[in-house]
Amino acid sequence: MRGRDHVAALNPASRFKALALTAALCMGASVCITACGAHRTADALGLPLSKPVSRQAIEDRPESSLLYPGSRLMTKVGADEQAQPGGEKEPDPGFAGEVAAAAVDPTALLDWYSAQMAERGYQSATYYPLSTQSEGRAWTIPHTKDQIQVAVYRAGEGPVRQLPAGSIEYEEILVDYRVTGPPPNAK
Repeated sequence: MRGRDHVAALNPASRFKALALTAALCMGASVCITACGAHRTADALGLPLSKPVSRQAIEDRPESSLLYPGSRLMTKVGADEQAQPGGEKEPDPGFAGEVAAAAVDPTALLDWYSAQMAERGYQSATYYPLSTQSEGRAWTIPHTKDQIQVAVYRAGEGPVRQLPAGSIEYEEILVDYRVTGPPPNAK
């Protein structure tokens, strides 16, 4: 027997099971294709996958302005995503954030951010401080190219020259880029 004749030869209960199994497999394949992002145009956070990310799009996200309690905003920072000169594959990412001052120990500041990021489902990532920064940490949003970075500047080496007495200067930014295609692990 071939094709439909084989199913027709089954008793009614077996025929129902065969049809139910076929329907379940089709629905499972459809869900997998949708969930795996076969035709996705935006990441899980709504940012486009195939065009550069703008500073404004990043600034619209609350993670770009999450400040330690009692901090004083000193300046906003950011830039649009841009291709690197010389044909480099990875672009210079778009980013947005804030430079702030707070009367807090740097470790307490970074521990507070670690707790905030963990509550939001972010995972620790490698962070490489700039030469003007004494320490910092980073967190990534799973399955995206997004990263939150928090860094403490060395005394007198940050972008702000006059800080409130007893304060440290730190930067909290959200970094993102899209030009090179879908985020890692989006399969």
